[in-house]
Amino acid sequence: MDLAFTCEVGQLDDEQYTVTAFVQLGDEDLLSTNVEPLECQELADLVCDLLTIKAALENDEPLDTLQLRSQAEPPTFQLSPQADELIDSTDWAGLVEELQGCARELQHGYWHHGEALPGWSAAGMLLLAAATLGNACTAQLLLLLQPDAAVAMGGAAAVSPLHQAAEFGHIGIMEAILAAMPSAAHLETETGCTPLLHAAMTAQSAAVRLLLEAAPALAAHPSSNTRALPLHMATTAEEEGAAGEAVEETIRLLLEAAPETALGGDKDGDTALHWAASADSEAAVRALLAAAPAAAMASNHKGMLPVHTAAAEGTAAVLQLLLVAVADGITAVGGEEGMQPIHCAAAGGNTAAVELLLASRPELATAVDNDGWTAAHYAARIDGDGLPALQLLIAAAPQGSCHSAQDVHGWLPAHVAAQNNCPAALKHLFASAPAAAQALAIEHDAWVPLHLAAQDGSVAAAEVLLEVAPEACQIRNAAGRTPLSVAAWNGQEGMVSLLLAAAPQAALRVEDDSGALPIHGAARQGHAGVVAALLAAHPESATALLDGAYTPLDMALLFCEHPDQRDRVALVLLPAGPAELALDSLIQAGPASQHLLPDFVAARLPLNDALWARLLSPCAGLGRVLPAALEHGTEQAQQLVRHLPAADAARLRLAALCLARSQRRTSVHLPPAITGLLLALSCG
Repeated sequence: MDLAFTCEVGQLDDEQYTVTAFVQLGDEDLLSTNVEPLECQELADLVCDLLTIKAALENDEPLDTLQLRSQAEPPTFQLSPQADELIDSTDWAGLVEELQGCARELQHGYWHHGEALPGWSAAGMLLLAAATLGNACTAQLLLLLQPDAAVAMGGAAAVSPLHQAAEFGHIGIMEAILAAMPSAAHLETETGCTPLLHAAMTAQSAAVRLLLEAAPALAAHPSSNTRALPLHMATTAEEEGAAGEAVEETIRLLLEAAPETALGGDKDGDTALHWAASADSEAAVRALLAAAPAAAMASNHKGMLPVHTAAAEGTAAVLQLLLVAVADGITAVGGEEGMQPIHCAAAGGNTAAVELLLASRPELATAVDNDGWTAAHYAARIDGDGLPALQLLIAAAPQGSCHSAQDVHGWLPAHVAAQNNCPAALKHLFASAPAAAQALAIEHDAWVPLHLAAQDGSVAAAEVLLEVAPEACQIRNAAGRTPLSVAAWNGQEGMVSLLLAAAPQAALRVEDDSGALPIHGAARQGHAGVVAALLAAHPESATALLDGAYTPLDMALLFCEHPDQRDRVALVLLPAGPAELALDSLIQAGPASQHLLPDFVAARLPLNDALWARLLSPCAGLGRVLPAALEHGTEQAQQLVRHLPAADAARLRLAALCLARSQRRTSVHLPPAITGLLLALSCG
């Protein structure tokens, strides 16, 4: 039946375009349908041309008589049997539906990133949409009309139509693209991914087979960013919803094409078997072990085997497969740390793996790595997922051995839990062995767990430690520092507040013969908030001397390496202690601290004559303190003016005269506070 067809291009209100197609089949009523919205006229012209060509083919009209919108010449292509079959598989109404789907797909912001990419064109974007959706008739017509569309790149990831067709397994479109442009198999995205890698990523085994036939060498071609091979990507396909059988078939095809990739590593040296273990893909693990048993003994750059990865991240079933594949796999040592699978399982909080390993060999609970860490040390640093694993390890180990196991530095699991702020782990450890003994355990530098909690601001862990051993507040490490000193040095304000509440006198406990207090360390490190808390608890500490010479203010002014932090600490300390002592510190600190002199004056008003006499004159910036000086009387204001730089004093005098004249003329007299502010501004 003949198909009468006409097509029009129109513009929508939002500057996009629409294609209206009018069609009549035989004696039926004339129907119209729209394809919209289309972003540019070039795209609309293409859509109109595709519908025109399809109508001509259905009517068996010669193509060389057609007038197209997208090109001056009529189409001259010859249909191959494969192309004819693809086009015939969809009728004219079906093509309209395909084009409407493509128009909607191209509205997604994702595709707008491709406009500056090589090969970008309206035809290329339409082909990308068709390849994504599996619209075979649209894709074939586009490739016949504009074959160069096959190499267009688009989208945020800069993919080609073949990448999209391969990822979604649209074989007919892939065949059409490769027939039109065989080199498309070698196109790479911005991250160096080929279409084969995209097909492997979703285990599209038929697509993988087709691409390997077109370019077998690509099986050994990695991406440029992660250096992952297609074989690596195939192992993650189950996470994308692929069936296990498809994963196994994809792996088989890739290994047939490039057997050496079984031992190939990514940028971290991880093989495909490492990836499979991490992705928890039993199908991939089985396929890889069957094809390349040696992969089980291939280590990554850190010296870790796939069995270690499975212990940390995989299920018990995947771990069991790898334990069988590796001789003595249950105690296989990996990495510079000498970690065994039990350590990896505990570090990853993989309770199922810990349970499997302990069921086979309970003595693994006390196995140590090169640093002397047991699995309990690793589990103690994960407060959520690690708790069930820690419970299993405590139960499996001989009584008390989990709690008393020291690493090469003398750390117990309690030290690790304290440092990593794991209060629940501490409670589990304390519940099954003497709590105070663990909380007061001293490592090789005489640090108890509370020191470590203080260093890292682990307040929740510190609360648990103080509950079972409050005397830990008073313990000094090898450097003479109490937990409060450690917290102060590291600027842990929350921890300082907690420790001051638990043991207020610790703030006055010297570290050694130098006389250092926590406030000295906090001032030197520039921790103003900590200094303020310590000063509020013990105001007398402002005058404490370190080495008989340095007050906390001296420590900040002379030794703090960060000017902004130094100044903030100084502003806290300037009002504290005798004014003479604070002024001594500022003068001794030299030119680098002279900008703080106005702050000293503001903090210490009213100054006596002796202090005014010692104050640097002229003193830059002192004019901003004039309002405060006026509040203390004219004498203080006069003293301040005498110390102003000459230029500031001259501006002040002129401003005062102008202000007085204005007030006389208007009979409006400003309040003294406002007058002082205006005069202060004139000095700036």
